[in-house]
Amino acid sequence: MAKLLMVKGVTLIILDEQEAKFKAALSSLEGVENATSKVDIIKCNLADSREVERVFRDEVTAKHGRVQVLINNAAIALLKPFTATSFEEHCHSVQVNQLAYV
Repeated sequence: MAKLLMVKGVTLIILDEQEAKFKAALSSLEGVENATSKVDIIKCNLADSREVERVFRDEVTAKHGRVQVLINNAAIALLKPFTATSFEEHCHSVQVNQLAYV
């Protein structure tokens, strides 16, 4: 979907807290034919609602204006047995998977 939006001239703003994921996102978007949009990547912990609010206010809105479309593609997969996962890991997963966009 990101590549299609780039061809349509839509500015993409990608939020993530891991630099490796930034680089993977950028490399997957390189060389899109007829792309006329910009890609802005901002470091943000999506499990921290205060940080998300600050990033939207101070960086996203200040730099790009009103957000017209929001696509939440954030997710954490806990790839181990339920009994081997800590309470904190479950909370972090719920925070990102279900509440990050709120």
